[in-house]
Amino acid sequence: MAQKGSCGITGERLTPHQAVCHHIKPTAHGGTDDYDNLIIINRSYHMLVHTKDPLANKNYVKMLARFEKKAINKLNELRTEVGNPKLSL
Repeated sequence: MAQKGSCGITGERLTPHQAVCHHIKPTAHGGTDDYDNLIIINRSYHMLVHTKDPLANKNYVKMLARFEKKAINKLNELRTEVGNPKLSL
């Protein structure tokens, strides 16, 4: 509700079919289902958070090329929380 239907990474408007609820701090690392530990992101970007090296996949590289710096920074915050390295683009 606080995100008003927008992706927490890019800010783009999402349809219900595009949206996925992501745990900022994974439950496997002690995260909870509390509201402040959840973020709505585009389903297509979810794997960018969880894939160790998304730069090895040409489709992910194309996706990342459209991201503004602010979106890359937010993506890197989420990647760090799940234990993945930051992306330097």
